[in-house]
Order: sequence, then C-alpha cells, then structure tokens
Amino acid sequence: MSCPAYRGAEMTPSDLKTLRLASGLTQGGLAVLLGVNVRAVQRWEAGDRRIGPLAASAIGSACWGYQATKLALGDED
Repeated sequence: MSCPAYRGAEMTPSDLKTLRLASGLTQGGLAVLLGVNVRAVQRWEAGDRRIGPLAASAIGSACWGYQATKLALGDED
C-alpha cells in the first residue's frame, strides 16, 4: 500500500475515506488510533468539517502505522 504524505497538504474527504479503506480500518478503528470521537471521523468524511493539516498528518501516520503493523504480523487480509 502506498501512503501519501499529508504534512501541510490538503486532505479531502474522499482522500480520507480512500486511505482509511485501503488500510482496512473502520471509522471507529481510525478514531481509536487518532484518539478522537468516531463522530469526528464521520464529519471529516462527510465534508461537514475541514481536515486541518495536523489532523491530515496524524491520519496519514495512523493509517500507515496500522498497515505496517498488519504486514509485520503477517495479517495481510
């Protein structure tokens, strides 16, 4: 899986959903990794709330870290 860098870059709701699904994460799973409420992830994906640069960077890192952990454990779905 390729994980784009979002440091300071704009992340769209579509980018978020694509990255989350490619990582095999549910909205709830991503929320847990980020330490936010699942409603925050839902609002970002719906476009109801802007995904700021810090959140975008954290989302990219969380998805990449989750995917890397799965690969390291041999859980490649």
